[in-house]
Amino acid sequence: MRTWYLLLLILLLVPPCTAVTAVTHPSLLFDDITATPGYQFSTIQPWKSWQQQILGSANAATKKDFTGSLGAYDRSFYRADFARDAGFAYQITGKKEYADTARQALLSMEKGTKLTRTDSALALGSYAIAYDLIQPSLDVSADRQIRNQLATLADSVYRDLNDGGKNTGYVSFADYHGQQYPMMGIAGAALADYTNPDNLPLTSGPDDWTAAGTEYLFV
Repeated sequence: MRTWYLLLLILLLVPPCTAVTAVTHPSLLFDDITATPGYQFSTIQPWKSWQQQILGSANAATKKDFTGSLGAYDRSFYRADFARDAGFAYQITGKKEYADTARQALLSMEKGTKLTRTDSALALGSYAIAYDLIQPSLDVSADRQIRNQLATLADSVYRDLNDGGKNTGYVSFADYHGQQYPMMGIAGAALADYTNPDNLPLTSGPDDWTAAGTEYLFV
């Protein structure tokens, strides 16, 4: 339940982008992690346990090779959650190894198994957060590649909302869309300044993804 409150908070705090302006990262959850309660009170509960859980997951992620299969953890959203937690660990500790792990996972986001319709949507949200958290550590080439891959994933998830526009009356909020819409909004915020510089064959963009995470979510 805490995860969904967090996702809704992101959508409420990040205003829709009305013009293409450069996005400074991190920005989805904070601008400066040292100003957050979780960082300031990391020696007391419940923040202490939450930080330990994040660092535990991030440490496990550093031992994995995201360019190949992760075995029992190869589902796309498991891989994305490892990337997200490594990104958080990078912000918490400043250690480059965590940023490098998240970077490898992001560059490999096309990999991973998908067993249900929600897998890609859940992965999209975690990958978008991971990107936001480590973006300042990325070189220009990696940043561009990750943004293109993230946009491609967002476009795929967006098209799956209603079978590519062929089934606009389809709404399955409890089973599917209630999980998909928030993730679309997170991607829209993370890539608010994305302009598809390499002319990828996308059928949607940041404005569409933001609309899914705001208008679609509440209508």
